Amino acid sequence: YAKEAKSFMKPLLYLDVLKIKYWERKYWQKATRLVAVSEEEKNRMSRSDTVVAANGVDPDIFIFKKKLSEKKEKRILFMGDFKWIQNQQAVDWIITKIWPLVLSTVAKKKLDINPRLWIVGRNIPESIKAQTSTTITLGENEPDTAKVYRNSTILLAPIKVGGGSSYKILEAMCSGVPVVSTPLGAIGVGAKDKKEMLVGETEQELADAVVSLLENEKLYDNIRAHARKLIEEEFTWETVAKRLERVYSEVSSS
Repeated sequence: YAKEAKSFMKPLLYLDVLKIKYWERKYWQKATRLVAVSEEEKNRMSRSDTVVAANGVDPDIFIFKKKLSEKKEKRILFMGDFKWIQNQQAVDWIITKIWPLVLSTVAKKKLDINPRLWIVGRNIPESIKAQTSTTITLGENEPDTAKVYRNSTILLAPIKVGGGSSYKILEAMCSGVPVVSTPLGAIGVGAKDKKEMLVGETEQELADAVVSLLENEKLYDNIRAHARKLIEEEFTWETVAKRLERVYSEVSSS
């Protein structure tokens, strides 16, 4: 976030970064064992005994969708809590840059579908509410997250800052909703481009990824099937709990 902030804010933000790094490293040295939520964060900790135990998801709640809906309306979902600045920035990027490219590409290819951008989350700011249109709708404080995924076609998660494994990406993958994200989003869950999700860095790449899923049902099904397999192997709460249990047992017996 500091890298992308306005110039007058950078010194203050980088000071916070330095303080965070100092205290993190200080307490890593005090700990008997370290647990990271992703391989990337494990590497940052620079300790060989660090164990990865990622965030998890419950497959009994986030049930795999059987197939792509035959309805012409296709919902492209963005989900997040908008008290976080990075979610506000991501949605602004989608609305102003990515979404117009999706619509123009769908029109150019004459696809017989009606794409809708569905922005779901808490604390949606007025600046985002003011940008709704016939192709952009809001869902504020939706009570049933699993139902949101059942009613979605694709999750668009252009993560540019942060780390670890995103709950919304894990939940979408578990629910059979293909994910389009940035390299940072893929790294957090160990997903491979064109296997468990589609990855893009620029707005054009992200828009093309969304459209390719909308027009290619075979690709759509392959991505979501591989994504669900990855969840079942690595990211169920049962799997995560077993990894943590081993760490706790080793520490308590040492």
